[in-house]
Amino acid sequence: MSENGARARHGSVHQHSERRPTAIDLFAGCGGLSSGLRAAGFDVLAAIEKDADAAATYTADHPNVELHEMDIRLVSPNSLLRALKLPRGDSTFS
Repeated sequence: MSENGARARHGSVHQHSERRPTAIDLFAGCGGLSSGLRAAGFDVLAAIEKDADAAATYTADHPNVELHEMDIRLVSPNSLLRALKLPRGDSTFS
């Protein structure tokens, strides 16, 4: 998401699995929802969180999730799809 001047904290490169549902955690905070989603069998592909302290905690707790530290009002769904390398149609907002 660098095109908006926001910092992205990248974990390891994720691979998409057709067997597991995927999710993007919006207003991620420290990552409670991401923990629950993972426990329920989801692959959390990315998260968006504006607060720097919460983002640092999220990154520590979820190092393999690509965190976009930015104001969600600046997030373009198409830019997010491109950043995650998701083909058009692989999400409900494409």
